[in-house]
Amino acid sequence: MTETITFHCIKCGNKIVTAVANAGKRGKCNKCQAKTQVPSEAAVGMEIQPATDPGRVLGGISMMLGGLGLIIFPYALASSGVGVGLVSMAVGKNPQSRLYGLGGVGISLIALAASFYLSATS
Repeated sequence: MTETITFHCIKCGNKIVTAVANAGKRGKCNKCQAKTQVPSEAAVGMEIQPATDPGRVLGGISMMLGGLGLIIFPYALASSGVGVGLVSMAVGKNPQSRLYGLGGVGISLIALAASFYLSATS
């Protein structure tokens, strides 16, 4: 049985399995065709997990800020959620993490609109 190195594409997160002979070489992801570097031979027998995508983390924070903006400090939290969501969309490494940012922007805009509406009617 040939020893393999298993790692994930940094762009799309696709799981890539290759022979140890390819350690340290450059190649392309078979899903998105992004150029990638095969990890060194030290990775033989272990799976290299992808780093947490900052876009996904920021998108989650944006969603939380938007949700909290409906409950407490509506203007400050909701407007912050919009800003963090836009940053999330800009730094996201793949489409899925950019969608988190878009969702955060949407929730935050709804919270902002609701706070404007409630302040105008009271």
